[in-house]
Amino acid sequence: MEIKYKLYPYPVLWNKNDDYKMPSEFSAEIKTEENFKNTKLKIKFFLKDKEIEKLIRENKAEYVVHIEGTRTYFRDFISTRETEITYDLKDRDILGKFEINFFILAKQDIRGYRNDNFNEDYSSEAFNLKKGNIIAIADGYRFDIEKNDDELGKISSIFSICKKETVEQTGMTVDMSYEKIRIGLNITDYVNYSQLSQNPNKVDSVNSIIIFPALIYIFEQLKKDFTETDYTEYKWFRALENIFKKNGQELNKELLENEISIDLAQRVLNYPIERAFNSLTNEDEGDDEEWI
Repeated sequence: MEIKYKLYPYPVLWNKNDDYKMPSEFSAEIKTEENFKNTKLKIKFFLKDKEIEKLIRENKAEYVVHIEGTRTYFRDFISTRETEITYDLKDRDILGKFEINFFILAKQDIRGYRNDNFNEDYSSEAFNLKKGNIIAIADGYRFDIEKNDDELGKISSIFSICKKETVEQTGMTVDMSYEKIRIGLNITDYVNYSQLSQNPNKVDSVNSIIIFPALIYIFEQLKKDFTETDYTEYKWFRALENIFKKNGQELNKELLENEISIDLAQRVLNYPIERAFNSLTNEDEGDDEEWI
């Protein structure tokens, strides 16, 4: 949502107009921190205007952040009265043109709004604001984020799903002694996997069923013999090393001893259970719409 200059029927604190006198000012600052495919936004608001500050304290106004990714169709609103907040962006929502805009909005109807820092043209006037009216606008942030195929598919690229030549009801097997981690499924399970993995809406669920427990097993094995076995010759291990390094950590004995395997697997796979439930919920909603 690009904020274009426009005239409002009441004064708006914005550096693109002169509705308010100095020192009234509203701005925002963003700092980002990447953590296992997610990006944490640290947002800080800077407001210099006693009357607007009073409206926020009295719960009559609030800070609002509008986040939008045009390529991923992601959109969210954050409202708060705090001057500092954090927000987690999921990796799947970050691609292409990305915009973050900041406002102060009226939380309720405000009658007879006056401000000593109004421009002289408005100094003797009072305004009736409606709930949702913009009181102030800060400069937004624009990003253009592209990803290469290696970054998008790094986890799936280190696993190989193999068919075991048996129809017996046997559990899946995990073999770490190849360039890619080999996950073995019996013929029936392999056929089901092949069919489900072709459906984009089922991918997160399939990963939760197969890759998530396999990765837990791998971390458990690494805990047992990390110092006795040289895993660096394997592509899958180097890929895991790179994932941790990208997120400011080292895949070493200390990390394995201090972290629970299930937590490590969840972070590497970007919390697959949550994504699986979301995909199943969205699919159910879609089914309901077709039924109606």
